[in-house]
Amino acid sequence: MGEYHDPARESFFAPFMGSAQRLAGGNTLVTDSPSGRLFEVTPDGYLCWEYVVPYFGAYQESEVRGLFPSEPNAVFRAYRYTAEELPWLTAGASGAAR
Repeated sequence: MGEYHDPARESFFAPFMGSAQRLAGGNTLVTDSPSGRLFEVTPDGYLCWEYVVPYFGAYQESEVRGLFPSEPNAVFRAYRYTAEELPWLTAGASGAAR
């Protein structure tokens, strides 16, 4: 996958923050920071899942509040970790991590 274009191109823009992480299976985890949106896409652009942060709060710095007057749900960055990368977590009998 060379690039991804969201269907709502006009609202899919991050002037700062944001990230993309290529996952082992070839999918990409995208952090759309200003929108508080995390999602995963396949190499051909299929949206696997998405999560929008439901919590909003005002920026404390007056300079930043001047740029973003509404209360944002921004998230800086997200990462996907495999179970092997988190050895201190163990699976219980139900298969759920503790």
